[in-house]
Amino acid sequence: MTSVKNTRMFMAVDVPEGVSSSIIGSLEGIEEHDARVVRKDDMHATLAFFGSMKTGQQDLLCRILESVGLQKFRVVLSGFSLLGRGIVYARIVDGAEEMNELSSMIKSASLNAGIDTDMRDFFPHVTVARVRNWREGSMRKFIEGIRDAGPWDFMCTRISAKKSDFTDKGVVHTQVCSKELI
Repeated sequence: MTSVKNTRMFMAVDVPEGVSSSIIGSLEGIEEHDARVVRKDDMHATLAFFGSMKTGQQDLLCRILESVGLQKFRVVLSGFSLLGRGIVYARIVDGAEEMNELSSMIKSASLNAGIDTDMRDFFPHVTVARVRNWREGSMRKFIEGIRDAGPWDFMCTRISAKKSDFTDKGVVHTQVCSKELI
């Protein structure tokens, strides 16, 4: 039996499965550097992070999501970089302005509704792998070799509120609600 230990909420733009599969293909060999690639159906760009929430607050997040208005937009990812010593990410080279705008709207509406959110500056990116045991030269050399991979592009047509459950089988992301962009 899988036991849920904690539930965290966030809003995100999902990377379509065809694009995430292609990105994962570009990371061939990264596991040899003690990194774990994000599952293709979990790849996303986080717009806002809320931490642990009660069910009533989750419902409120869905109402906030409905109030967000923005048109569909194109996202282009190109190349990989490192964030600190633990995150490998795909760079967003087009669509970052729109993601910044979405993040600001969501955070503002959430704060107005009394929901705490992470107010750190938004950095649009897509996490593609997490490094377990950092080996400085090895990982930097690997990333340098794939720095210019891509580009990959897709239309952002929807944003989602998701929960992130920590289970004895690992982290499981589940969509709670979503909103189609116009």
